Amino acid sequence: MAVSTDLLTLYCTLFERSCDAVNALASALHMHYIQRGFRMVNKHKKAVQEPFRRSLGSAVQWYDIFQVQVERQVEASLQACRDRINAFKGTQGTPSTPHASMSVVTPARPPTTPTTPS
Repeated sequence: MAVSTDLLTLYCTLFERSCDAVNALASALHMHYIQRGFRMVNKHKKAVQEPFRRSLGSAVQWYDIFQVQVERQVEASLQACRDRINAFKGTQGTPSTPHASMSVVTPARPPTTPTTPS
């Protein structure tokens, strides 16, 4: 089963308001699909009573881990930028030694078009 990250964000918002959000969302999805004529069956063609609870539980667990990883990556990137800024500030006191990651780029002269007398 595929689960949208937008749905997982909605779930997190729902979870803040309800302690039983996985069961509530699983039940709502189950009823939603049954009302539209879709019934989940197993490989023996028997109706599955709770087809979404385990999948949603796994998706929510994945999403929690995903959010933590994203936060760590963002923080690591920000810290790397802070370190580079601090390193650059430390080298500004010695103008004879340019910063290794800095280079001077001169703008290219725009091409000239020949003009013909009229």
